[in-house]
Amino acid sequence: MKRTVLIFLCALLPVVAAASGEFGVGVKVSSLGVGLEAATSVLPKLNLRGSIQGLSGETDTDADGIEYTFNVDFFTLAALADWHPLDGGFRFSGGVMINNNELNAVGSPENVTYEIGNQVYTVTDVGTLKGDISFSSLSPYLGIGWGNMVGEDKKWGCCCRAVPRLILVPMV
Repeated sequence: MKRTVLIFLCALLPVVAAASGEFGVGVKVSSLGVGLEAATSVLPKLNLRGSIQGLSGETDTDADGIEYTFNVDFFTLAALADWHPLDGGFRFSGGVMINNNELNAVGSPENVTYEIGNQVYTVTDVGTLKGDISFSSLSPYLGIGWGNMVGEDKKWGCCCRAVPRLILVPMV
């Protein structure tokens, strides 16, 4: 249900944009992957923004005789409001995010024992090491940043946020 509501809000964004006449679309690259972003102005200093982004991949590494395989599967939807209190690009943002982000790891021994810290374990004691990291599916979002995708003089721009993300935004 929560996911359906957020998808509906993101889908509603272009309808609101058509009514307001000011709309920006962007491509973003961040720690959560590659994605698309759209924003529209609802008041002179208030924009609504929606985004979708994802990243998927696998990597292998070896440490202390254990071969690890890491799988990353990120998919995030966001519905945000950006308040620009000054005339420049500085903004406060707030909203909600749907996180379907997971990180999985599997460790397999290259020999017959695991050595973790100062303790030695045999494969029959432990078997395969497995780890999973997941996130709450619905998360609040608060942030500060720089950049405004919406405006009559906007064509192309670059937005940087306080969180580790760099967003390249074509502004129409």
